[in-house]
Amino acid sequence: SALDEIIRVGEESRARIHILHYRTKYPYDHGRPERLLGKIAEANKKGCDFTLETLPYLSGSTFIHAVLPGWAVEGGFKRTLENLKDPALRARIREEMPYLLGITAMGNGKPPRFGHVGGRPEYGGRLIRDVRSERGQELDEMLLDLLVESELDINYVGSEAEEDPELSRILMKDTMTLLGSPLYLCGGDAMPYGEYPHPRTYGCYAKMLRLSREMEIPLESVIAKLTSSVADRFRLEEIGRLESGKRADIIIFDPDAVTDRATFEEPAATAAGMRYVIVGGKTALKDDKPNGVRNGTVIRKAR
Repeated sequence: SALDEIIRVGEESRARIHILHYRTKYPYDHGRPERLLGKIAEANKKGCDFTLETLPYLSGSTFIHAVLPGWAVEGGFKRTLENLKDPALRARIREEMPYLLGITAMGNGKPPRFGHVGGRPEYGGRLIRDVRSERGQELDEMLLDLLVESELDINYVGSEAEEDPELSRILMKDTMTLLGSPLYLCGGDAMPYGEYPHPRTYGCYAKMLRLSREMEIPLESVIAKLTSSVADRFRLEEIGRLESGKRADIIIFDPDAVTDRATFEEPAATAAGMRYVIVGGKTALKDDKPNGVRNGTVIRKAR
């Protein structure tokens, strides 16, 4: 398996390894989050240095060209477009796409939507199946046409709609259980791209704070997952703690009111309950309202 392979890489190289998007999935291991930890914990006992990461959402988002076969995107942007325009290669791509569509958010039974389609703003935020029906095309044919029309400037956002609410509850409980493990970190992994990004772009960390309250998880443990634990793992020495000499990136929030407001329909809705956001010692937000201060900076990892 892919996990066995990366464990072997870790054993042989002794490189520090961090695996993203590692959580339970239906119907494989939902309700049994401990199954994900066994092999990694054993590898660490043998001298490896693995950590894992997930986020409090059950769906993802990526660019549409992720559903193309690997050979079709080799050579970069220009070559990919040439391959898509070549009738013979396009036929080969279509033959291989059903499997790729099936293992992405396109094929999980929950209707994805376009986040952004270059040149076709009217498609942004709409369910892909509705656009396909409107155009009268098969899914793979439509996606290939739009990739060419937009010059690959197109992404999609998965859905969280579950036919079984109990399954959603189990999967989210699994996620929070995993995040309670010292092996796990939380990351938003967001793409602030297009008119309808994934709601994790604006809601991930406020959602973690809300879930802490609703699931009665110690607030200090969740805050550590979002701050000092990440800084320690990636050796970012200037951030992560409220200490003299460190960069003053500070959030002051109401623990009883903080919540995410970003949804799939309104993904850019900002969090509520944030009293102050201080970036590099300058106040950028007060009482949920940004004031235009932009004092962020690229953080370089210490060598």
